[in-house]
Amino acid sequence: MEKPKNSEVDIDAVCSKELQDTYQSSLSYIQELLELNLSSIEIIKHEDVWDEDKEEIVRVLTLNRGTSNYYLCVTPRGFWKSMDLDIPSNLLMDIHNVLMTIFWEAYDGLDPDYDFEDEE
Repeated sequence: MEKPKNSEVDIDAVCSKELQDTYQSSLSYIQELLELNLSSIEIIKHEDVWDEDKEEIVRVLTLNRGTSNYYLCVTPRGFWKSMDLDIPSNLLMDIHNVLMTIFWEAYDGLDPDYDFEDEE
């Protein structure tokens, strides 16, 4: 997957401050969970960019593990937007497990009759 480039779009011009705060709060929570639960990596850089396809802020994380750096781009909903294709599979599984905890925390609070089909 291709690493997202720093968007030339001015986020302030296309996204309200309230929505920016919501996106960035969610992205910071995801980043914090990754930092707390993955002792084998260090997040050495993060950058928020505008995703024109989904019209939302996404966070590009630069992960360091040993002598290697990898990037991972996540959405405010906890989905992977893109990533380095050479991330070790065991690291991907660790990241996946952390992100799944977010979904399970959210799922516990959902109405059992919630219709996920209405999201699209």
